[in-house]
Amino acid sequence: KKSLALAGVALALGSAACAAATTLRTMLAGRAIVGVGVGLVSILVPMYVSELSPPEHRGVLGSGPQLSIGFGILVAMFLGLPLQGVDVDPAWWRTMFWLATVPAVALATLANGIPESPSWLRSKGHFQEADAVESKQFGAVAPKRADDMGSTKVATWQETLQGRSNRRAVITGPMLFFIQQFAGINAIIYFSTAIFQSAGIESGVLASVAVCVVNIVGSVIATGLLDKTGRKPLLMYSFLGMAVSCVGLAIAGAFPAMVMAPALSLFSVLSYVFIFGMGAGPVPGLLSSEIFAPAVRGKGMSLCFLAHWIFNFCIGQGFLPAVEYFGASVVYMFFAAFSMFGFFFTQAYVVETKGKSLEQIAVELHT
Repeated sequence: KKSLALAGVALALGSAACAAATTLRTMLAGRAIVGVGVGLVSILVPMYVSELSPPEHRGVLGSGPQLSIGFGILVAMFLGLPLQGVDVDPAWWRTMFWLATVPAVALATLANGIPESPSWLRSKGHFQEADAVESKQFGAVAPKRADDMGSTKVATWQETLQGRSNRRAVITGPMLFFIQQFAGINAIIYFSTAIFQSAGIESGVLASVAVCVVNIVGSVIATGLLDKTGRKPLLMYSFLGMAVSCVGLAIAGAFPAMVMAPALSLFSVLSYVFIFGMGAGPVPGLLSSEIFAPAVRGKGMSLCFLAHWIFNFCIGQGFLPAVEYFGASVVYMFFAAFSMFGFFFTQAYVVETKGKSLEQIAVELHT
């Protein structure tokens, strides 16, 4: 919880620096500090939720971070509406940054009031305190959880990366984020405004809000299904549906004069984002918090989210040059191919974690 509080401090300081910036250097420094906070939160929140949640509800609770991100983006879009008007307040962007300090300060403050996770407490040898936290969270009559029992050792990076028992988890986590990013989610969202305009919807804000709302709806549905159908089926068929949507975008891009091309593009984007929200969005983050043994969980999740941000950067930098060189249709087919690869990879290699304790998952992955 100290790390979460530190992340809140970084987010608050970075946002305040951006709000008060009078030079480009100060603005960049503020964004860098915010980036540190975002990096910490992206790892700590799903790991904390996973370690604190009982197996039967870990899917619902573990999908919360992804759903919260969607709502946060939607709120940010609405806060940006004053910048779209005719009489724009030139200082409104500063107000937006100041508003961003509010949840950051709340995180830094409230993090001190939450319990440490039982897994972390056991890793430090505080077994009685860990049992007390579990009893308080799950009821006094709840049986002692087997997750992380007796684990007091934290692995080194060498042990994490080279340990034979960790190999499947080390491959699965980063690979899912690799596929997630190279299946094109950020590129398609980036290009969605142009697709909406081709369909006759000129408002870029409306396009962005529509994409965000559809993603949230998909995430809400996933929240109710993760502990019923399981992670693996949702992830598999999410990748399959994304592949079909990308093929639709490729067809519309290859035949722009076709009467149905604008409608096909619009439908394909919205269906892609919806299906992504149901599986490929929340599941990789949830799985990354479940598949690592206690001794390597922190470093394993760091590796997963490092992969996420690196691949995110690569797609962000390479998408438009690829479209200019190869054409949009070829790029969309590339995304479709990666989505299909994600389907087969999930089917063949990803382990189902629904309803299993973290200890059971570790045993399955390490045998």
